[in-house]
Amino acid sequence: MITTQICPTCKGPFYRTVYIPKANGKRRRIEIPCPELMAAQRNFLQHEKLTGIGAGPYAFGCVLGKSAVDMARMHAGRNRRYVIRFDLKDAFHNVRPSHLLDVLRFERFTTEEIERRMEIPDWVAEGALSKYRYPRGMFSLIFAEREGGYPPYAAMGAPTSPYMLNLALKEVDFKAAKALRNFGPEDARYSRYVDDIVVSSEGAQAIVLVKKVIIPLFEKHDFKINRAKTKVMRNKSGRQSVVGVMVNDMTTLEYSKRNKLRGWMHRVYMMLLTGKNEKEEEVDFDPEGYIWHEMRKLNGFIDGWTQAAAPEHWKKIREKWNAICIVGKSRFPSGANPSGSGRPWLNPILVEGDSR
Repeated sequence: MITTQICPTCKGPFYRTVYIPKANGKRRRIEIPCPELMAAQRNFLQHEKLTGIGAGPYAFGCVLGKSAVDMARMHAGRNRRYVIRFDLKDAFHNVRPSHLLDVLRFERFTTEEIERRMEIPDWVAEGALSKYRYPRGMFSLIFAEREGGYPPYAAMGAPTSPYMLNLALKEVDFKAAKALRNFGPEDARYSRYVDDIVVSSEGAQAIVLVKKVIIPLFEKHDFKINRAKTKVMRNKSGRQSVVGVMVNDMTTLEYSKRNKLRGWMHRVYMMLLTGKNEKEEEVDFDPEGYIWHEMRKLNGFIDGWTQAAAPEHWKKIREKWNAICIVGKSRFPSGANPSGSGRPWLNPILVEGDSR
């Protein structure tokens, strides 16, 4: 599907391109599907998750029931003397239809079964997108193309792309894990979170295997390695970090994330207490205002990440959060709840000994 072609329903391009800044000063290209195409891709994704192929045991990113903390726990402990981390460069833009055909063969689908999976289903053929021609079958729906002879790729911004990336790397995951089992230390472990790959072990042989076997496996499958982000972290001589979680002894938040959380909680608490922000400007306490959204984001970060990743800091964090909840409840209109209806106000976290 060429990004410049016009959607028959939206009367605009199938994808619109936006750029967001990256930490290194460069910009990341995001292609966002039009509403009609996005709805069709979500239907396809829902169908595939129910009847299709799983991401495999080594994938943790964008997989239901798994999280970054689950992956970090695999590599936590003092016996993990070496943690090797590297990531893929422009991973989504390197996912090709050939990768999906390869994984279908890897899963031992027959030629007839692959052809059936390539057919356009009735809910697409009979819908508004039926006016569009599908030269690549279902791949036309989930892959984007650019003019100028570029091969089709998974657009970063399409809801199907994380699932496609996990499928494209599934065979590589199994081969990498097998190489570690056959030739590496007995305790070597392999995992992947989207495009971040982590190997840990007590023995230094794992370092050689990553450089000589595992990285070439990804390159053989047409995925480029971001050499600048490849790191070998040793337990005794420095911090070992996996997807933002320190794993030297047990899982805990990185210092930068911990300090960010403390500062974030303090700013929200002072705004609620004084009614003014850091610039001495009045804070709007209407629902859906700035402070409302800040509290929702902070609540999600604490509720879904901090408790699992940093249990040793949890008591102090939850006590501070309970104080924020108490002040916040008095500030917002009666009945307003940033956590959403049906949940306790701001999902307050109870200290030990309390009960709901």
